[in-house]
Amino acid sequence: LLPAAGGVVTVQGSLALAPVAGRGTPPVSPPHRAGAIARSVAAVWAAGSAIVGLVLAVRVGRFRRLLRAARPAPADLVERVRRVAGTIGCAADPRVVLVETAMSPQVWCGLGRPVLVLPATLVGTLNERQLDTMVGHELAHLKRGDHRVRWMEVLAVALYWWCPTMWWACRRLHQAEEECCDAVVAGVW
Repeated sequence: LLPAAGGVVTVQGSLALAPVAGRGTPPVSPPHRAGAIARSVAAVWAAGSAIVGLVLAVRVGRFRRLLRAARPAPADLVERVRRVAGTIGCAADPRVVLVETAMSPQVWCGLGRPVLVLPATLVGTLNERQLDTMVGHELAHLKRGDHRVRWMEVLAVALYWWCPTMWWACRRLHQAEEECCDAVVAGVW
């Protein structure tokens, strides 16, 4: 097929009329591959977001099971946590629990009262100053509202899981949070 002047196309010696762009008739659009590609990309994005959400749900479920198995902290440790909270200016009053699992101390903020989760073996090996410093660091996360940022981060990661910059930003955010909490504690102890 060869376009000819005036919108006429020559096909093996015969003449046929075909629209030509810019000559009063709209061009005939090719099959819509762009729509199929867009649907495929959307399906991959949705599947990736669903997988990220599923992984998060499994992790939260495992952690909640760990919390159910935790035992309440002794009264003297709870009082120490309250004293340290007052020292750093943290108004939150978290529930304090001990777990038998080897893990980092952390604050869990679900929908209810925050929970300060401490590994029992670690608590037993620290002197008073080290324990105050560790508790102060974890309470500084509460004071700063890092748990609120974490929920926004989870949403952003679920939406932008495919973007390497998102993962880099999350690592930098965690590092900055830790450094800020260390600074809070360093200013006190």
